Amino acid sequence: MPDGVPHIAISDTHGLTDHVWQLTGGPAPAAGAHLIPLPSGRIGAGWGTGLITWEIADRQLRVMDQAGTARAVFDCAAAAAPALFGSAASGDQACRLDRLRPLPLPVTAEAPPIPGARRNLVILRAGADSLHAAWLHDCPDDARNWDLCLCTYATDVPQTRSEHRFHISGSKFEGLAALLASHDFWLAYDYVWFPDDDLLAHWRDINRLFALCRSHDLALAQPSLQPGSFANHPITLSTDGLLLRFTSFVEIMAPVFSRAALRRAAPTFALNASGYGLDHLWPAMIDAPPNAIAVLDAVSVLHTRPIGASYDQQRAMRDGWAIEDAFHQVNRYEISGAITICPAGHAKRHGVIIADR
Repeated sequence: MPDGVPHIAISDTHGLTDHVWQLTGGPAPAAGAHLIPLPSGRIGAGWGTGLITWEIADRQLRVMDQAGTARAVFDCAAAAAPALFGSAASGDQACRLDRLRPLPLPVTAEAPPIPGARRNLVILRAGADSLHAAWLHDCPDDARNWDLCLCTYATDVPQTRSEHRFHISGSKFEGLAALLASHDFWLAYDYVWFPDDDLLAHWRDINRLFALCRSHDLALAQPSLQPGSFANHPITLSTDGLLLRFTSFVEIMAPVFSRAALRRAAPTFALNASGYGLDHLWPAMIDAPPNAIAVLDAVSVLHTRPIGASYDQQRAMRDGWAIEDAFHQVNRYEISGAITICPAGHAKRHGVIIADR
């Protein structure tokens, strides 16, 4: 948790952290903004408003800027009220917070350790043309740092070694939502990756994907896309000379979550069939600092099929627009920093050489 960000228990937040709220009549440019108060004391969404953190003190909700100055103050006397009333800190301009859409509740269940399991998990929605057999080519059993869960949606999926196997019909996210809701084995892993089955990778790439997530304490990440890939978002294409970029976006094509981030994000998998729009929602709700979300340039995969080749892209776009409307999200593609690779094979961060583990 960043210095200066107050930690507030969920039980003390008067229902704030499980809803999207709209601020009206507040300080410009925040007036009309939609905010997601996060349990750590940060504010998700609300980008461009200058509102960064919040706290409850003396039965007041204070919404603050980067400098920690209260920009708006609300009365929290009514614990379950659908709206909070207060004033802007400067000029006593009246303002109001209206409770809008509930956020999906985070998964809180614990799972017992799995004997012999590795610390990382790949959950793959696999069809008949899945490329995952190539991932395991020439891979000794003891070389992987990840277990494989095949969640198939076809009957003629290529047969490979896997530690878990399920068959669930439907789209990628319909199947994943059902799997995560009905089983808890995934909670025994530190990191979980959800790649599409048309990605071409090598088991060593996947090993390094998890190693980088762990060594840089990432909550949400993805491998970059190699040149020649079918790419939908230019920010996901690999950049030479970089280990990783800290971003505001990770695509639904291949997200990897820490266990804590996945607990919060897992219920969103059921919001629509295509997953469109979820990749813009996750960074606003998993309660991770900006340097915990990244595109990994040092790990690149090849996306081998055109976007929308196996689904109705117009319907998927409508799914995405519905997520934007429901959660009042602003779609962002921002890079807040990067770590470069030195010629010796190490990485340099803020001018200091660190080991590339």
